[in-house]
Amino acid sequence: MVQATFTVSDAEFNAELVERIKSIFASKGEKFEVVIRVKRKETPQEAKERIDRSIENIEKGEPLVAFSGEEFEALAAQLSNK
Repeated sequence: MVQATFTVSDAEFNAELVERIKSIFASKGEKFEVVIRVKRKETPQEAKERIDRSIENIEKGEPLVAFSGEEFEALAAQLSNK
């Protein structure tokens, strides 16, 4: 299965983009599925707080990386294709 990731801003996300993505995959005559994940941009203050928490976790020796099940599966699939 072929997978592609498109990262676009809210200004770039429009009907024309959706149609262009459809045309890429539909031209091959295959069935396909589109998954959209919305990620809110963090503010500079939120980024600073996240970094500060990360530093605290490192200093405490707490786990440095956490994955959801879905994120783990995606990473494992990506790494197995290399």
